[in-house]
Amino acid sequence: MTERASSPPAAPRPGLLSGWRAASLLLLLGLVALGSARVYAAPFTGKKVSKSAVTTSASAGAGASPGAWVNGTKYTMYGSGDGGACGWDVLPLPDQVPFDGYVAAGADLWDGGRGCGRFLEIEGGTASACAMPGSVHPGSRIVVIADHCPECTNTHLDLTQPVWQQVTDNPPCYIADARYREVQGTWTGTITLRPKSGSSAHWYGMYVEHNNQLIEALAFRGAGSSQWVEAQHVHNQGFHVVTPPSPLALPLSVRMTSPSGQVIEAVDVVTSFTGTFDTGVQFRDGGTIHVTSVAKPLGRSWRATISGAEAAIAKVEFRVIGAKGWQLARLVDGVYIMKSRTRLRTPMSLRFTSARGEIVVAPNAITKLGRGQTSNTGAQFVCTQSVESSCADGVDNDCDGAVDSNDADC
Repeated sequence: MTERASSPPAAPRPGLLSGWRAASLLLLLGLVALGSARVYAAPFTGKKVSKSAVTTSASAGAGASPGAWVNGTKYTMYGSGDGGACGWDVLPLPDQVPFDGYVAAGADLWDGGRGCGRFLEIEGGTASACAMPGSVHPGSRIVVIADHCPECTNTHLDLTQPVWQQVTDNPPCYIADARYREVQGTWTGTITLRPKSGSSAHWYGMYVEHNNQLIEALAFRGAGSSQWVEAQHVHNQGFHVVTPPSPLALPLSVRMTSPSGQVIEAVDVVTSFTGTFDTGVQFRDGGTIHVTSVAKPLGRSWRATISGAEAAIAKVEFRVIGAKGWQLARLVDGVYIMKSRTRLRTPMSLRFTSARGEIVVAPNAITKLGRGQTSNTGAQFVCTQSVESSCADGVDNDCDGAVDSNDADC
């Protein structure tokens, strides 16, 4: 697979499939010249969505909840959808994961390349004048943005040929009066990381792939260091770059933040500057971990119970606002005791480590410490086990809805 950008520090190049889209555009222009079709979307009856509204929708869809439907959308078709400007190394076939294919997008959906991996639910509309009546297939499909369409607006998506064939039986004209909305990703596995060619301890580029929410922020931490180094997204590309103040020592840990505020960490997962690495973590769209205060704080000490974790908790750490470093909470009879080195202040951040080593962070999740106060941390472990690993820990480790002796594996 040819990547979209050359090794550092060359400027980004156009998307791989721009030639396909150019051919499609020439065909459309030819149809216009013959009077067979118009290149502009037909009028629609729904209310137009402004650019700001689409941006708001994007923010909603990038998190755990579906975004609002964007009406009056036009679909066109381009090539096969291999890679594209996002630079992904391997695109799984649609029948390998629960989605229908790939599309190219522009404007706010593309967002300078930050929209790579954005999931959309699309619905067909009215066939254009050059299509036969009844040729548009009804129903919705789930697609993923994998390429850049520079000419596309917020109400224009360029469909890859496989997706187009699911939507219509006809040659590439266009479909008007369609609609889409942003939805939670449907990858069933965990996030993978792939270093950019040319990466080293002094200049490091990283592709984040198979993530169920977009990447708002990405940071690296080298072995033996306590400092996170923030990476910068490369405009119109699908990767992030960091130039550390000192050489990065392997193995690297990675911290990923989604637009919805979920923070997940993969510890010591990158062991070389080449290859592909499974993080073992994923953004979640289910219930989250809840923390309930069992008593008012006493001096610098606070006690709370924790519920809703989808894996056995091995360690809980906390950090009050303004403090440096994490402190370990002590578990006594089902209650976590957090004794701070400094005065207890909110908001307080929590970091959870599962028995299988996954780490999730809930930044500034605790805002009230009074007795009976329950905080939704927004954090959750991802299920990576296919069988129940423990039949006596009170946790649904394989996420099948059954716990301990009620699980068929026990």
